[in-house]
Amino acid sequence: MQISITEESGVPIYQQIVDDISARIQSGSLLPGQQLPTVRELASQTGVSRGTIKHAYDCLGQLGLVDMTQGRGTFIRSSQSWDMSAKDQAMTAIDQMLDKLEQLSFTAQEMRIFFDLKLREREDEYLSIQVGVVDCSPESLAVICRQLSALPRVEVQRFLLEDVLESPQLLRGNLDLVITTATHFAALEDKMPGRTKLMRVVLSVASGTVLALGRLAGAKEVGIACKSHSYANIIRKSCGQFSQLDRMPDVYLLGGAQELEEYLSRKEILILPSGYHPCASSKEAKALEGFVAGGGEIIRFENQVDRGSFIYVEEQIGKLMRAGGEESEYS
Repeated sequence: MQISITEESGVPIYQQIVDDISARIQSGSLLPGQQLPTVRELASQTGVSRGTIKHAYDCLGQLGLVDMTQGRGTFIRSSQSWDMSAKDQAMTAIDQMLDKLEQLSFTAQEMRIFFDLKLREREDEYLSIQVGVVDCSPESLAVICRQLSALPRVEVQRFLLEDVLESPQLLRGNLDLVITTATHFAALEDKMPGRTKLMRVVLSVASGTVLALGRLAGAKEVGIACKSHSYANIIRKSCGQFSQLDRMPDVYLLGGAQELEEYLSRKEILILPSGYHPCASSKEAKALEGFVAGGGEIIRFENQVDRGSFIYVEEQIGKLMRAGGEESEYS
């Protein structure tokens, strides 16, 4: 299924996916009972993180447009009630399959072996590690989640720190692991439920960003545009470390009441977080296009989980995978 994603539209990516699938259902191109691609398949097709795809599917479920069944997949919900119960349908499907296998001259013992084999394959396929990510800024959350979503069999949920501190029960779901930055580790330690492990990671500035900031010097008019004050402080700190500017850049918060076009009229260079598009309104996106067309320079600020932290996270997820596989094998 081909879904067109437009990062410059100002519409969140998950909402674009929801709107696309909803339109297909209404037009009849997706029929009741039809299976949607798995989260992993659609993420691979679109280049979007699995966390974003899962959020879109969850929204479709809340809208009553799809049914999501663990171990089976996501299906377009039927607008009509079934005459048979789900159990009756399952038994009918099994009878039909057994009839087919008998026609192929397989014995009951052989059928049992085949069933066990396929069930084990399905269990392995759907075994996933649920990881929660907590931070004070949506930008840092996006950075960490983007890296984690590239790991196989990892489902990522993101939480803003202020929400978790106010409602710690947000972490009391089915999370296997919670990840936060070193800055917030102490604040979260006593909020952790049960045996869920809390890990800290360190974010480092990408080398390309360091080089770009290193070229900034003197009295250049430089601005910062991002979603949160906390991420703006990260960028300002990096400017202090790597640039030679006479004064620190001031900050414009995307999505606020301020006029971006007016702000940009006083700037030569603008520093933006990598992947800022979901945070910018359509009006702000146009203002940014006009800034570039008028000769303004944009520096993409990119940071990432440092290699040492990420290796450690991978090791812990691997241990959880192995432990989960052993439990499913002997339970």
